[in-house]
Amino acid sequence: EQDAHGTGPGRGSHASWWSPGMDECREYRHEGASSLRRGDRCLAMTGSIQYIALDYMGVPGAIGAYLVSDGTSNVLIEAGPGATVPALERGLGEHGLQVEDLHACCLTHIHLDHAGAAGHLVRRGVPIHVHSFGAKHIIDPSKLLASATRIYGDQMDALWGELLPSEETMVHGLDDGDAVRVGDIELIAIETPG
Repeated sequence: EQDAHGTGPGRGSHASWWSPGMDECREYRHEGASSLRRGDRCLAMTGSIQYIALDYMGVPGAIGAYLVSDGTSNVLIEAGPGATVPALERGLGEHGLQVEDLHACCLTHIHLDHAGAAGHLVRRGVPIHVHSFGAKHIIDPSKLLASATRIYGDQMDALWGELLPSEETMVHGLDDGDAVRVGDIELIAIETPG
């Protein structure tokens, strides 16, 4: 049996995202390019990873998303809460982008601080990639909403904003080792229960 977070005994709905061969690496910047160094090996990244502060409750850095771009394709890691969509729009704008310029959004898990705005993104044409256990809650967030409302009560809207359902064809469930490929960007899902 699973709870409203899509988890059950011994099962988690968290994922980490990485590119092949880049685990246990440290990031280095040189001449405007990114590279990751592992031992004596240096792997060049053809794109960039930019942090976008979502200014949750007016606190910069409290919640954020990451923009992964290869110059042509753009992937967002985390959607943030529905209440932070305006901050996400501003953050994307600082990179010359709009929500509609995103080719995908990868969620690490379905808690409202990470995935609450997923339905907002879907309505603007952005496909969502999430652990297969959590996909049904992005499509129909009614159980997630009911569970969170029991905890946050009348503070739900102020804390998290509107939680919208997502079109099923726009939500893609992933399991450990599955890849998301967008242009030259390849992200591998790693299940990290807990």
